[in-house]
Amino acid sequence: MNGRRGFLPYALAALAALCLTATTATAQNTGTVTITSTPGLKSLPGVMPAVRYYSAGETITVRITPAGSQRITAVGYQGSGDNTSFSIDIGGVTRTHAYEVLGLPRSYVEFSYAVQADDRDTNGISVRANAFGGSVFLRVGNNRNALARPRLTNSALTDQSGHVVRGTQTVPAFAQDSISFTFRTGATVSVQLPRVTGGEAGLTYSLGSTLPSGLSYTPPGETDTHGGTISGTAPATAQASTAYSFTVTDGDGDSDTLTVNVALGNRNTFKADNAYAVSPASLAARTTSQPLSVAGFTTWTGRSVHACRRQLTLRTTPVGATECRQVAAGASPTAVTLSQDEIDNGGIVVVVWNGTGVELAQWVPVLPLAPASFAATPSVGAVALGWDDPGNASISRYEARHRPSGGSWGAWTEIAASDQDTTAHEVTGLEAGTAYEFEVRAVNTGGDGAAATATATVPGLVFSAASTTVPEGGSGTYAAALASRPSAAVTVTVSRSGSTDVTFSPASLTFTRDNWSAAQTVTIRATTDDDGADDAATLAHRATGG
Repeated sequence: MNGRRGFLPYALAALAALCLTATTATAQNTGTVTITSTPGLKSLPGVMPAVRYYSAGETITVRITPAGSQRITAVGYQGSGDNTSFSIDIGGVTRTHAYEVLGLPRSYVEFSYAVQADDRDTNGISVRANAFGGSVFLRVGNNRNALARPRLTNSALTDQSGHVVRGTQTVPAFAQDSISFTFRTGATVSVQLPRVTGGEAGLTYSLGSTLPSGLSYTPPGETDTHGGTISGTAPATAQASTAYSFTVTDGDGDSDTLTVNVALGNRNTFKADNAYAVSPASLAARTTSQPLSVAGFTTWTGRSVHACRRQLTLRTTPVGATECRQVAAGASPTAVTLSQDEIDNGGIVVVVWNGTGVELAQWVPVLPLAPASFAATPSVGAVALGWDDPGNASISRYEARHRPSGGSWGAWTEIAASDQDTTAHEVTGLEAGTAYEFEVRAVNTGGDGAAATATATVPGLVFSAASTTVPEGGSGTYAAALASRPSAAVTVTVSRSGSTDVTFSPASLTFTRDNWSAAQTVTIRATTDDDGADDAATLAHRATGG
């Protein structure tokens, strides 16, 4: 071959395929569709009275009854390729499952589907016409030819409002029932309201009624971690505490309401602007001492500082209240040690009390710690992430992101169906032989917690050589095996780019949990041609499964 060589580096990616088949029958009988199951009665936060809906794990049962009281005599037909399935529509997603016909002949077909965590349809289940995935045949006289008998189809069923599906229920909910602010008259004000946890996409925040002159409410932006801002210049005239309804509604119409109490005090009563008096702006979710201070008061004589789990109105005393505890008297605090209840609450209200009234009431969020014992365990094309349960009831969800080591971070992505009890997540679609960095953080109403970081290198294929030389008219081989045991069978498909004079076989390799480390051989051949130039080809290896 005049010294001709073929250079064969290897790569790994992902591949999938889908095959569809269909069958037809002759005469048809259009049956009636009814939903025979009843959704459970449940209470939702902020929603009264209790409502009925299907949640994850509950079963939806649909019955299809032939017209004309005809009876079913056969399901499918040998050699027809039919399958015994039926489909319903849940929130625009087609859900398909097997149906049952028990004891032929029978007067109906029954379909059952177990609701999944991500199923959601607030308009109610619907069924399209002709939703069968296989054939159901009806009796007509003594006709023994199944394919000549009428085939059962179904009529459409529009949205059934009595059969709402919520899967894993998420409705918006505030961590507390009320929050109170006391602004100094004439002061510049800028305070953030809390966000809700839960709720579907499309959250809208609104503050009912008009705030005191000079103050206004601005809803949060898409990336804000708070529930909006009250800002402006407080009026010069004192005002008693006034209650405002702060309501959040999600895209499904579920809502929750927080009472926001706003009071204005004169300059002789209020010495600090409660928007900025407490530092730091947030605390960490740990039960050990951490810094906390209050600024803006010229004297602390007769004043005490309290940590509360809810806001207090202007004339409510925190002394002896079950929701409050004193952290300092006669001086600004220098540190605070949080209780587990305060961590689970997602924050504390720092209250300054002068013996007759509240001078300061500021919400300080308690943000989750970085997940402890965070580890990344690689497998073929994926990495399993795991961490300890922090025992923090304020956590509403977890978020994750990853990048090739030294590269740019991807966006933070919410871990689906995550909550305070989540301790694991799998990242898939990763490049074999590549080192990655992973981060996970917890999120509560106060905002984003600290992130934990771990690294892992994704295993892939092991080759007997990185390249090989094949003489023209001759052949050569190389061997491949998996670098680690997969969780399920892996198919490696081989493809070529470059010279078409280079061919190979077989086109795919299959590895199981038992033979994953046993090398499998690929044979390469070079076709004879008339030129004297060397040809080169690259063989790529794409894995699916595992």
